[in-house]
Amino acid sequence: MYLVRIGNNKITGKQCTSNSFEVPEGMKEITREQFDSIIRLPADVTLSPKGDILSITNAPEPPEYESIEEINEAVVKKIKLHYDSNEEAKMLRLGILDSENEDFIAYNNYIEECRTWGQNKKIELGFSE
Repeated sequence: MYLVRIGNNKITGKQCTSNSFEVPEGMKEITREQFDSIIRLPADVTLSPKGDILSITNAPEPPEYESIEEINEAVVKKIKLHYDSNEEAKMLRLGILDSENEDFIAYNNYIEECRTWGQNKKIELGFSE
């Protein structure tokens, strides 16, 4: 089951579930093709008078980074997609107690991936720190 949340002619959320259930209020069931076409939110949506989706227009590509600070903010956002502040604190505590802990190692590897992405983006755009 493929669902989207629509408000003010915008798709503001999407969800996929293998369970069949009554579609929650504020959500609309869509086809898999429509679901797969949504790659950036919020997406504009055109509805028929009956409420059927006629078209979906994804949010525009994010702008290229204009400063080191913007890249640093993007790195933090990438990290926060996987680890909120509480989860990060937990991972750090695990690492202090046992630097070989598998969860800590996975966390640390992800942080390093994000940092490396940021460093490479700065080089690619000609920024230096």
